Amino acid sequence: MIMRRMSSDITTNRWPRLWVALLWGATGFCAVAWFLQWRSLGQSSTLAPAAALELAIAPDAGAIAKALGGSLAPPPVAKAPEAPPQAARFQLKGVVMAGVNSVALLAVDGQAAKPVVLGNEAVSGWILKSVNPKGASLGPSDSAGAAAVNLELPPR
Repeated sequence: MIMRRMSSDITTNRWPRLWVALLWGATGFCAVAWFLQWRSLGQSSTLAPAAALELAIAPDAGAIAKALGGSLAPPPVAKAPEAPPQAARFQLKGVVMAGVNSVALLAVDGQAAKPVVLGNEAVSGWILKSVNPKGASLGPSDSAGAAAVNLELPPR
């Protein structure tokens, strides 16, 4: 019986010692791992794994834009409003054929129509160059060249 009691005491006392040894071993392993990690931080010449992953998976802006229903192309740029063509400034309302004294009835920039005699200035910088039964021609007053704007009578 004494023998039996001794052997039972040994087996019952073995488990706490085993658990203590296991915990000390795990503590030592963690301490060594942390020490090695801390030591390698200052000496690392390569990228950390998170930084390498970040560089390897760069977002594709085109794919993201397409997935969201857009496009990568920049939005169209609004152009500055163009100056209206010179012909749009003038409206021919009527003509009177009288040779060198021919007259054209012109409305300029949407204002009331005024009579302009052949060779006279219709508006600053523009003179009446010619008058015909179907229209008239205006040109710049500083040049003697061909007419710059040909106007036609509106259909009846």
